[in-house]
Amino acid sequence: MASKTTFQGVWLHDPEFSSWLKRIDTKLGCAYCSVCSCEIVLSNMGKQALKSHMKSKKHSQRTTAGNIFKYLMSDSHQTFEPGTSKNIGFSCARNDHPPVESVPTVAIPSVSSASILPPSKTIDKFMLKNDTIKAEILWCLETVMCHKSLRTAEKDMVVLRTMFHDSQIAEKVQLGRDKMSYMMLFGIAPYYKSELDKTLHNTNCIVVGFDESLNKTTKKQQMDLNVRFWDEEKKEVVTRYMTSMFLGRSRATD
Repeated sequence: MASKTTFQGVWLHDPEFSSWLKRIDTKLGCAYCSVCSCEIVLSNMGKQALKSHMKSKKHSQRTTAGNIFKYLMSDSHQTFEPGTSKNIGFSCARNDHPPVESVPTVAIPSVSSASILPPSKTIDKFMLKNDTIKAEILWCLETVMCHKSLRTAEKDMVVLRTMFHDSQIAEKVQLGRDKMSYMMLFGIAPYYKSELDKTLHNTNCIVVGFDESLNKTTKKQQMDLNVRFWDEEKKEVVTRYMTSMFLGRSRATD
């Protein structure tokens, strides 16, 4: 297995990265982008991870907007045209001061707001799309079905975002291990539980099975319950997990 790449100080002097790349002292396996205000996981890619991030749509848009702003504010592109209609006139409001005439002012080049602000700054970019929510739910379901750990699923999401850097959905999907845990426990699981309750409510015959064993983590007896019934939609007998109960100290008769 290839070892993970750590941050190299020589990258800070590279003309490609010097304007936006920062070091994270507490995370040697990551880098910080000051333009996008985000961390870049180096993983096994190293310098290639920085180049991939630099080519991403979000970074490119913000870099372009920053260059336009620097162009407008630089002294080398300021032109003085006194007496023209585009200049800003100045006058004194008090009578005890003589009026000021022919004050040289700065004529700002005509640049529309649409060209300065990147498309990502518009209001619709901050609204979650249905496709983004669907992608996040599918990835959580994939994590559960494949028995992945949340930490592994979080790292895989970074790899997918790097692979599909031109996808708007992949760019908007933000799935850390804490967010995935929240979505699974309080979003997806209650939905499936309510659907199972509706199905059992309309079922005449139900077989309840249980299995009891010691939970080594909680040091309590854990009893898992499952139900078996006839599913009208699938036209077959199905077995579904129902819930788990922690009994503490219990006897066989209980």
